[in-house]
Amino acid sequence: MSFLSRTRQEENNFETMYVLKDGSGFSLELPGGEKGPTRFRPFPSFDDQGNELPMRIARDDGFGNAFYEDSDFHDWIYPEYGVRGAGNKGRFTAFFRMPGSGDMDPSPFRVFWKTLGKAIWDDKEKGGARFPAEWYNFLGSKTDKKIQMEAALKRPSWMILLQGISYGNRGKEYKDYAGNSSPKFPCAYLGSQTTKGSFEEQLNKKKPGKTRAESLDDFLVPDILSCAQGCMLDIALTDVGGRKGYVVNTGPFVPLDVQWTRSQRKPWDQVIRLLTAAEQVNVLCTHFDREAVDFALRGSVWEDLLPNEVRGSWDRLSSGGRPVAGFTPPVAAAQQPSQSVSPAAQVSAPATPRASSYVPAAPAAPAARPSAPVAPFAGAPVKSASTAPVAPFNPSVPPPPSSAGRPTQPAVVSNPIGDATTDGQHVASIKERLAAAQSALSNEGEVS
Repeated sequence: MSFLSRTRQEENNFETMYVLKDGSGFSLELPGGEKGPTRFRPFPSFDDQGNELPMRIARDDGFGNAFYEDSDFHDWIYPEYGVRGAGNKGRFTAFFRMPGSGDMDPSPFRVFWKTLGKAIWDDKEKGGARFPAEWYNFLGSKTDKKIQMEAALKRPSWMILLQGISYGNRGKEYKDYAGNSSPKFPCAYLGSQTTKGSFEEQLNKKKPGKTRAESLDDFLVPDILSCAQGCMLDIALTDVGGRKGYVVNTGPFVPLDVQWTRSQRKPWDQVIRLLTAAEQVNVLCTHFDREAVDFALRGSVWEDLLPNEVRGSWDRLSSGGRPVAGFTPPVAAAQQPSQSVSPAAQVSAPATPRASSYVPAAPAAPAARPSAPVAPFAGAPVKSASTAPVAPFNPSVPPPPSSAGRPTQPAVVSNPIGDATTDGQHVASIKERLAAAQSALSNEGEVS
């Protein structure tokens, strides 16, 4: 074993992320935690013609009157059901849905959680003698915080994703080597169930006396993300009803150029990663005891996807055999590309290769979209199209303030000056300088 491999063994303690597609061009931002909030400016969504969509969807009540239903947002905020930080042989985060399937359709993840979780719970109520002793802690503990934190079968829930610009996380502002502000973009923020709930709670609040919103003015927070009037969000961990959770608050006004924002944002099906049935089975075999995977998936439609060393392992264990170490995927899995994750997320790829049939498509150039005026929506004034030429947007220069309905928050003095590849360029630069230094030392030794 080399020096490098020995010093990197602890990396398996970090979560493996199956959230973004390889080649999506996005970095991933995780919730900030105890050290400080995440400061994030979300992008609005756009329709197929390139028109900016409002934060809320306007509905017709059938009599020609508009109304706004609670939590009825365009896809600038995107939900997926899944689990974060699960597994007893290393941690992983992934969504339960398979490509082309519905949110409630069966999948290996969903069947595994339901079958194994129920069996362990039922046996625990009877005294707990059917499964290995450590499996009873898979469900966590209400009294032992350490067991609860290390629970292998974390409770699945809805997570949310935002696309936008991350200005900082964990109490630290993102800066370049010169000390200048250097936000990350395009960036995808992955929020928890409590983050989702906080968005809904804050954005559904209405003015006193209003129970059903008939105009945008009926909401206490009418807009947080439009290019003209959007703002930075402060997403912080705090006490929520006696438990830790994330709360969203609005921050400074951050205007964005519409054409630039449209060029950065992508449809969600080009960003999120949904694992196939074979990939889900492989993840389970990699991150859980093989006997647990065999117990939960035997007899299911995915039993044939179990590797030979996993299939039948539960019967061997229950008949008196000893548990076998975690599953090692086949060598062919080395062809699986690693998940690109923002260094700010402090997430490392697994040391063990993953078997997968997933082959990422080559990233395509973003389609050119027509420059069009913002589509009007119920309750908003109609804006006329301007014939004046539009100056190219330079992310390193603060954009001009909007003249329409400017919020009272002060304008942010800095805008993005980097992109999602900045960190990789820094690493390449360091490697080049190191190689040059080593070459110089070698040449000096030859001369002497």
